[in-house]
Parts: sequence; structure tokens; C-alpha cells
Amino acid sequence: MSNNGFRLQPSAWQSALPLAVINSHIHFDHTGGNAKFSFIFACLAAMQTAEKKAIRSGIQKTSAGGDTMERNEKIKLAGEEAEKYRLLGYHCSESSIRAVAQLMGLSLSEDILRIASVFRGGGGGFRDRCGLVEAGLMLIGFLFGRTEAAVSEREYSYLAQEWQSRFKMEFVSLYCRDILPVARRASAPVSNCARTYRVGTEMLMGMMLDAPELIKNIPADFKA
Repeated sequence: MSNNGFRLQPSAWQSALPLAVINSHIHFDHTGGNAKFSFIFACLAAMQTAEKKAIRSGIQKTSAGGDTMERNEKIKLAGEEAEKYRLLGYHCSESSIRAVAQLMGLSLSEDILRIASVFRGGGGGFRDRCGLVEAGLMLIGFLFGRTEAAVSEREYSYLAQEWQSRFKMEFVSLYCRDILPVARRASAPVSNCARTYRVGTEMLMGMMLDAPELIKNIPADFKA
């Protein structure tokens, strides 16, 4: 039963077995009677699609100044959350994607979190591209990427290029092997990447808040 509406009553069925409702999507006329049932299931893909739309709508309100939490506060909090995750033992890519998703109200599956973990240390410690860069690309793809070949790659490609350009402008390089030694020297005697985590995550939060305006103003001559 994918549509339980409002008039549907579990008592309508005479059964000794427990009754469950399965929502195919989250339109209110399909979920309004959920509270009447003890077991509620839903199509994960449909729910995630709806969640992404809601998140994108929320980003647009924030970028337009319509959110109660000011932009700068969200950016600052993202950096603080990343530091909390770092102290818990999470690496750069993990801390950043978790912190920004949290501030955006975005639920990331365990699959996505596991994927993010391998980008630490420039790819499992290989010292290639910084995990913060890759975490940003993951979030951009998650919210703005495509699943069908017929959909244009223009928007998410522009955001991806803009994110990498911003990151490189701040840290001079996209590579862990360049960023890590500088971070360790700057943080002596503790010698860690705490500032990189914080600043990189703050930048990613700002990037996500800027995304709707960036998409609106993609240069006409941009080539993906």
C-alpha cells in the first residue's frame, strides 16, 4: 500500500499479523496517515531525491538572506564541527563532508561516508589530491550531479571547477604533499592539519551556500 492517505485505518484489515505501510514517495497525501501504523517503510532513492530538492531550496533561501541563521555563522560552525570530528579521529575528507552535511541538514548514507574515508591523506596516505578537495567534489556531485546521460553536465562541472579554483587560491596547491608540510610547520609544536581542516571546511560551506547564485551566473563561454 503506497498511499495511506488520511482516511485509511489499520483496523480496516482483520489480520493477526502486524500491518505495515510502504511509502513510494513523500507527498503528504501519501504519508498523512503514517502515524496510524507501527511499521513504516519507504523507497530510499525517492526519499533522498526529495531531501536533495529540499536542501537545494534551503540553500537558495540562505544565499538570498532568507534563512534565520546568518551565512557567516553557518560557515564558522562548519569549521568548528570539522574540528570536533578531527578530534574524534576522523580524517580531512571525513571531517569536512560530515560537518558540512550536518550544517546543511543533509543525511549521508554509510556508503557515502565510507567512500569519503578513502580520500584521506591524498588518497589513503598517497599524498595526492587533498581529501578536502575530494569531499567538496563529492558533495557537489551528490546535490547537483546527474544520473541520466541526457542531463547537461554544465552546472555541476562549473561548481566543481569553481570549488577547486577557490581551494587552490587559498592553499596554493590541491595536493596533500604540498599542503601538509606547510600545515605542520605552521602548527608547531603540535604539528597537525587542524587549520587546514577548519579553513577548508569553512570554504566548502561557503561554496555550497554560493552554489545557486553561481549556477545562475555561469559565464556564457564556460565549457565543461
